[in-house]
This record gives sequence, structure tokens and C-alpha cells, in this order.
Amino acid sequence: MKTSERSPEPNHGEFDAAGAGYDALTLSIVIPAFNETRRLGRTLERIRRYAEQVEARWEVIVVDDGSSDGTADLARLFDPGCLRLHVLVSPKNMGKGYSVREGALAATGAMILMCDADLSTPIEDVEKLQPWIERGYDLVIGSRHLPQSVLDPPQGFSRRIMDAVFRRVRRTVMLADLHDTQCGFKCFKRLVARRLFPLLTVHGFGFDCQVLYLARTLGYRIKEVPIRWSDDRDSRVRPLRDAARMLLDLFVIKRRPAVEPPHVRAHVHAANHRAEVLASEICGCFSCQSIFSPDRVEAWFRGPDDDRATACCPECGADSVIGSHCGYPITNEFLERMRRHWFGSRGG
Repeated sequence: MKTSERSPEPNHGEFDAAGAGYDALTLSIVIPAFNETRRLGRTLERIRRYAEQVEARWEVIVVDDGSSDGTADLARLFDPGCLRLHVLVSPKNMGKGYSVREGALAATGAMILMCDADLSTPIEDVEKLQPWIERGYDLVIGSRHLPQSVLDPPQGFSRRIMDAVFRRVRRTVMLADLHDTQCGFKCFKRLVARRLFPLLTVHGFGFDCQVLYLARTLGYRIKEVPIRWSDDRDSRVRPLRDAARMLLDLFVIKRRPAVEPPHVRAHVHAANHRAEVLASEICGCFSCQSIFSPDRVEAWFRGPDDDRATACCPECGADSVIGSHCGYPITNEFLERMRRHWFGSRGG
């Protein structure tokens, strides 16, 4: 997949000790696009205007899914203003799920928002999703089927029938508590997205169900919130063909277990450990028994392979660092006992 970028002066930011990602780029917006020259420019303009209004540092990733109408060129020529704009290009049409996966795995923001190229849900509604991430939910999904949702205008008759049939079957097969899995407005913690999307095998419109099913299987917390939504009749969904494929995908997803490749498990462990160490008040090394503050460890996390870095001791370089937030029942008393034990064993 080819990539290009237009952005202000690069700023790689500091790592967020809360474990979500980088605080310099609070949000990455992933936009899958297939032959979207008619709508994409207007969508990028709306996002840029709103980001300037709220003084946000956002990243926008447009993933061109093998378009033949110059979608990628339009995105490359767009003036990003305050945004950091990336354009990824697939050599051929791979499907919406594939495009979202590639964009999510390339994102660097603390949170990752996926939205459609027509921006059927206004970008301002991200304010309805982000607070729930900050309250501890792992992913927050927009819903068109909650009492407070606003559809203006609603979908056409054929799409409403397709949606109703699919929802009835889907709630029988999986995710019965969710009202709307297919709305294209979803927000993920970055580390959660980095764990879920490598497992994605459904590349078509049924990918939403697989991502949410994987999230539920792996124990992540999902919040569904009402959003505003405006139907665009120039849809890429083909009601009969795509509905049949999505129904088939449900049973494929249900039969396929969520098995993480070893490199994904290792990546997630390293990223979570890094976040936990940086959130600690004090750290220590099991190898050399030295004690130090987490800001001394942070320097070991910077570099081109930052996402896969581990916590290394600044004294001896060993990757055997423990902090007060690393999953152990560490209290101040325990840390003091640990300090006395370590210093005592060294004769200090």
C-alpha cells in the first residue's frame, strides 16, 4: 500500500501516561474512500474547519480503496491547514473493512475515529463519543437506532428493509444488546484498535460486526451513543448483493475464534507495559535493583520503532522494569519495603 503525507511541521509528541496514545495528536480520523471525488473534498473541508474552530491537533488518514476517479490525487492536493493529512492507496479495490484496517494500523492519535467519506454523521458529533472513551470505555459506536438519534433525511425504503432484516438476523446470531453495528462513526482507543484490526478477516461491509464481536470476545467495553445522521443516496452499498454477503459473514465470524498471532500479543503486551510504567509514581529494576522515576525510563521509548519498545532500565539497560501501576498490588508501604529490601541486599 502506497502512502503520502501533507502536514504542518512534524511533531511526534509525548506519550500519554494514561495509555491511550500520544497527547500531541489526540485524534486520528480514518476515512475509507472508493471513487469519492464528488464528496471527499467537502468532507475534508468540514473536518479542517471544525478542527481549527476547536483548536484540535488531529490526524486524517484517507485510504483510497483502488479508486479510478482520482480520489487519491484530490486528497493529496487538499490543503490540510492545521491537520496532519496522510493518503494511503490500495492498488486495487479490497473492500471497506480492509481500508479501515490499514488506516487504523497507521494511525498515531490517542483515539481513532472511523467515519464515512460522505460524513453522514457530522464531525461535531465526535464530542458525543470522546467523553465515553475518557470515562474508560474501549470503543464507542454511533447509533442510528436509539431514541435520541436524529435521521434527517432517513434512509430510502430499500435500505431500510435491508437494514431491518440484517439487524434481526444479526441480533439472533451475535451482539444482541447493540442496536446498530453498521453506522460508520466509531471511536477506538488506539491500543485497542491496534489489537483488534490485525485480527480482521472480513474485508467487506460486514467488518463492523467482526470488529465488535472480537472486542466483546476479548473483554473490551463497548458504549453505544445516539448520533445525527443524514442519508446520502449516492451510496456504495448494493442492497441485494451486499446484504447477502453480510449475512453470510455473520456465520463466518461466529465460527472463527479470536486467535491473536504471537507478534500481536507481544506488541500489545509491550504497549500496555509501557503505558503502565509511565503512569507509575516510582519504578525499579529487578536486574540491578536500582530505583528511579518513570521519566528516566521514558527516554528509552523514543525512536522509529516506538510502538514496540519495552521498558528498559536506565541504569543497566535490562528490560526488567516494574512500576507501581504494572498490575502488582503495589502500595506506598510495599514500595518502601521493596526499597529497603533492595538497598539492604546491596548493603546500602
